[in-house]
Amino acid sequence: MSSSTVFKAPCRTTSSISGQHIETYGRGRASLIWAVAVLSGSFALGFPDDADAQCVAAGATLTCSGTLGPASFPINNVNVSPFSSVILAPGFTGTDSTGGTSVHLRRQGAGAAEDLNITVQNGATLDNAGSDSLYLRNDRNGSNTVIVDGLVTNTVGRGIRLQSNATSAVDTDRVVVGADGRIDTFATGIWVRHNTGPGLNLGSIIVDIHGEVIVDTIRGIHISANDSGNTNPVDVFVRQGGLVQSGEQAIYVGNSGSGPSTILIDGIVRGGTSVADLKTFGPSGAIILDVEGGDATVRIGATGHVSSVNDRAITGISVTNTVVASDITIENAGTIEGYIELREGGADQFSNSGIWTTAGLTSDFGGGADELTNAGLINGANGTGTQLTQVLNVDTFVNAGGIIDLSDGVAGDQFRIGGDLITAGGVIRLDTVLDGDGSTTDRLLVDGDVSN
Repeated sequence: MSSSTVFKAPCRTTSSISGQHIETYGRGRASLIWAVAVLSGSFALGFPDDADAQCVAAGATLTCSGTLGPASFPINNVNVSPFSSVILAPGFTGTDSTGGTSVHLRRQGAGAAEDLNITVQNGATLDNAGSDSLYLRNDRNGSNTVIVDGLVTNTVGRGIRLQSNATSAVDTDRVVVGADGRIDTFATGIWVRHNTGPGLNLGSIIVDIHGEVIVDTIRGIHISANDSGNTNPVDVFVRQGGLVQSGEQAIYVGNSGSGPSTILIDGIVRGGTSVADLKTFGPSGAIILDVEGGDATVRIGATGHVSSVNDRAITGISVTNTVVASDITIENAGTIEGYIELREGGADQFSNSGIWTTAGLTSDFGGGADELTNAGLINGANGTGTQLTQVLNVDTFVNAGGIIDLSDGVAGDQFRIGGDLITAGGVIRLDTVLDGDGSTTDRLLVDGDVSN
């Protein structure tokens, strides 16, 4: 394809591009308007009869605008296809109310390494009522990228599904939601999945959110790094101004390999807004770390905010209830609302220089040599009666110039530390009633030793 070629619907033409026979037609519901005969498969692009659309082919890039029906790029055992990049231009509208996928770019079977890319530009819309609004799958080696600067919706299923089914190295799988991008779906907003298999090492995963991901149920961001031999990183970014919200799990990272998992939050992450617990996908909450071998880090910047309606802010637990020795590090310079639950056996570290609001809740750091360092503010009471706030199974609690605040105007609150306390110049604010011996007062309870 040495020059650009324009195809419009509805039409019926035949032509040849680089020796590949092309036939377009537009009759019948979701007709296949474009069939490219290649050596071992076919390319198909679907237009409904009332479509007002065109696609411009230039090299390996297909740019579509106007109103399209379901579009597949390509389907059914394709080993060769003319396009590796699909651009959905401003004004593009892709819909599917039949239970399928609005846009599908796929490479099946063995073949040379190839990068696949889909871009939803600002002003383009995918409006679906099926399984996935956009599905990119690559069975070969190569990097795969989805960029969303427009609108992706789905009233029944998922928004973005990116899946690598390669059996050897992939470079990087990446999903980026730009500042103007929005994913608004019933089920999972973004699902990035690596093929399951012992010893597979398929490369790194990056999910980068500048805009909004808003999901009614299941997961806002779902990462399944199932390649147990993977030593590469899994990175999730929620930038300042970005939002990830789900009725159940806002961010779920499942990593079966030994590579590190990192979540960097400068925006808003909000979970547990509609359902208390998931029966299939583990506990609901803001951040779920299902790490089987590698270490994990959650870093919340000064503008970051993590919360959950069911108060489960950060959880480190295998959905299969497997106890692993992964180390989890939490660094908070912003705001965390809720409790922390780390049920694995690693040496976990929680450094708080921001605000942690956890009044009346119990955080559990599980097994391993765990440490909490507070140089910020921990709110342990909020005026809702007398409250017991607990931080359990933390070997060492260092109040390094930080504040533990129980001064909510109600005496009788308790803050329990399930380990040793090093005061280190920190402050504890208490309410008390000055009314003789036995007067009601807030209390700090320490299960271990107390030192300076």
